[in-house]
Amino acid sequence: MNSRLSSLIIGPIFVVLGCVVIYFIGDQATLDCQRFNSTQPDCTLTHASLRRTNVEAISQLQGADVIRSRDSDGDSTYQVILLTPKDEIPLASVRSSGARDKRQKAEQINQFLASPQQQTLTIVQDNRGLAYGLGGLFAVVGLGVIITSLMGLR
Repeated sequence: MNSRLSSLIIGPIFVVLGCVVIYFIGDQATLDCQRFNSTQPDCTLTHASLRRTNVEAISQLQGADVIRSRDSDGDSTYQVILLTPKDEIPLASVRSSGARDKRQKAEQINQFLASPQQQTLTIVQDNRGLAYGLGGLFAVVGLGVIITSLMGLR
């Protein structure tokens, strides 16, 4: 197989891979809580991405915690977990680095729950920048390979 043909195969693979990363990983999670004449807040968790927007009511939010996971290389990723009497609900759909940011979000949620005088809380975790940046890089590299191959440059 000549190098031009292999470039015309590899380039589109990179473009598709970049689009897949953007489509499946890029999302924004928003926790909105409001108190209406009670100490127990009404909360909703919204996940918005290119695929869909999903809104979920969070009943009886009791707190938040941060869990840490390690991969096979020993690298750590973190995720904010919302605690209810029945479930542990992840704030975001993906785990990522940045323990301090995750701990701050969990602390804000716990402080809100402990402060009945605070009426509203909004927490946002946006993973779109990472997904769009990484996916865009793959797509640009793929397009570069395709264009270079079609122009016959090497």
